[in-house]
Amino acid sequence: MLQSSLAKRIGTAILLFVPTVLILLYGGALAVVLALICFALINYEYFSFSTPFSSAVCLRLVGCVSLIPLLYLCLGFFGLAVGFIFSSMLVFIQNVLIVEAESHQPRFAETLPSSLLGVSYTGALGAALVVVCDQVSGEQILALLLAVIGADTFAYFGGRAIGGRKLAPRVSPNKTCSGAFCGLGGAVFGLYLGVWMFELPLGIVELLAFGVLIGVLSIFGDLSESLVKRIYGVKDSGTLLPGHGGLLDRLDGVLFAAPLLLLFI
Repeated sequence: MLQSSLAKRIGTAILLFVPTVLILLYGGALAVVLALICFALINYEYFSFSTPFSSAVCLRLVGCVSLIPLLYLCLGFFGLAVGFIFSSMLVFIQNVLIVEAESHQPRFAETLPSSLLGVSYTGALGAALVVVCDQVSGEQILALLLAVIGADTFAYFGGRAIGGRKLAPRVSPNKTCSGAFCGLGGAVFGLYLGVWMFELPLGIVELLAFGVLIGVLSIFGDLSESLVKRIYGVKDSGTLLPGHGGLLDRLDGVLFAAPLLLLFI
């Protein structure tokens, strides 16, 4: 069973990674479109498991938070702030209309915090993916992705092989301190592969520093999503990716690490 699950995870990862590589290397508008699709999917997954709303309402909430990346594309970085403000207002209004229409007042106190959390979590952090794909080269993005993949892979296998003290047992009972340390090494190794493959101008000191930082942010991104899922009592964010769960389950570390690339613009 474990081997079958692992084979499914690897197969899905390969099918997902290959077209992503081609799109990012091509760059331009195609990379931005990919980021917008990812943005829409992770937000839909979040609103689907965090709120008791119908699919139609979840889509309307996705439309509300989509103002953040769309106004960025129209107005630049100023549009991010404007989009965040107006998307927050629209999410609030959407909740008011839902509660009023359903005549179920207690629900408001439960759904509004969940919806507004989506604005800052998958909304703002998801919009950062769009900014990165618009501002940063595909080679740099792929190097970061290799670092995050390295962190996840080394943490998974290292934690299973070594075991030991739990990293955050109340948030994610399966993660260990040994896995976290292995993940930091995996992030440095993955970043090194990216720098070597794409001949990026990054010295050894910068490589070690950014590799460790990406590893730390990737771990906290993973733990943050685990915390959110634990709050709402779900195992996976969705079922889009066989063997992995939802897209948010794969991009949780990337959401936290990707803004680092904005330091290079």
